[in-house]
Amino acid sequence: MEAQRTTAHFARTPIDAIFSSDLRRAWETAGHLAAPHGLAVRAEPELREWANDETLFPGRVMDPTQGAQE
Repeated sequence: MEAQRTTAHFARTPIDAIFSSDLRRAWETAGHLAAPHGLAVRAEPELREWANDETLFPGRVMDPTQGAQE
């Protein structure tokens, strides 16, 4: 439902490129956005969610229920 509303909202907006993580749900949603523009989605593994990846920001992982933690 959200993807459909977002697609409709951006259908008439000029878009040159669409990037997505390579995770299926994100890639499929991006595909819906790309279709009205005749664009291919560029899958980028670097765009995967990393909020819980302790290796990127050691000691700085955020718990949404607690706020930022040191």
